[in-house]
Amino acid sequence: MAVMLQNFIKAIGADLAATDSYKEFKDEAKISSWAKDAVKFVQTRGIINGKPDGNFDPKGFATRAEASKVIRILVEKMGK
Repeated sequence: MAVMLQNFIKAIGADLAATDSYKEFKDEAKISSWAKDAVKFVQTRGIINGKPDGNFDPKGFATRAEASKVIRILVEKMGK
């Protein structure tokens, strides 16, 4: 999801500045190397902040509620 979001943001030319510094996730080592930049991109822009336990859960599935929250946050940030 992080890679798709980053690609979408870049494709439409949205200028979303980082709003936070990167905070390493507890399961950072499980994030695939090809997705690490995208995870950092969406996390530093406040779009995806991971699970409440401090994990990113890169092999997990997003629930409908999680996906809709991510979309809502993205739309709000793009509207600014």
